[in-house]
Amino acid sequence: MRLRSTSKVRILMYHGISPRSLAPDRFEEQLAYITRHFDTYWVSEIPEVMENLGSLSRPAVVLTFDDGLRNNVTYAAPLLEKYGVKATFYLVSDLLDGHSMLWNVVLH
Repeated sequence: MRLRSTSKVRILMYHGISPRSLAPDRFEEQLAYITRHFDTYWVSEIPEVMENLGSLSRPAVVLTFDDGLRNNVTYAAPLLEKYGVKATFYLVSDLLDGHSMLWNVVLH
């Protein structure tokens, strides 16, 4: 399968964007590449995109952020807005009240 084939929808799953994980400048490089070569969609658009794969002018990609981390708002959201890239964020309800932590945070 060619990377830029229009016969598939790629889903890129991110967790955190921060100097300690995926650095914001590296993420920005990825977004620049994505905007040059792909059209971005929200997860909710996947069924419609799948129905129209044969008529897409550019390959489809979906970005997700799966842990609801604060750095998604601090680092990722401004860059996504800058590049006009769609992304779906999943929130972890236990983390919203500030009392629970993800297992990898507990280990640190």
